[in-house]
Amino acid sequence: MLINNIELVNDTMRKLKKVGFRFSFDDFGTGYSSLSYLSKMHLDELKFDRGFTNSSMKEPKDRIILQQVTSMAKKLGLDIVSEGVEDKEQYDMMKNIGCTYYQGYYYSKPVPFDEFLNLLNKDHKEED
Repeated sequence: MLINNIELVNDTMRKLKKVGFRFSFDDFGTGYSSLSYLSKMHLDELKFDRGFTNSSMKEPKDRIILQQVTSMAKKLGLDIVSEGVEDKEQYDMMKNIGCTYYQGYYYSKPVPFDEFLNLLNKDHKEED
């Protein structure tokens, strides 16, 4: 659906990147996540879906796929984000695979904006 006119999409992405936008391939590992998008689009990061993160903990074949896709994406200069990291075991596995960033309950549950600001201020004060 998005890729009906890849040249127009890429041209728009290039213009937006010049003013600081970054682009992520979100929810990779679900639906019709095509590897060809990784080479055709001007992306900055690949974001693994939480289901893919979870299944790779249990299924050796999924873990192999995750490792290989991570390796390819890194060679293409992409950052790797792992969604759904909920415990240290998942964090350790995704770190060992080569993920750049992690997202999930291991760090924090979703919080209202005001609480988020309080967390930021608290962390900043602890650094001083």
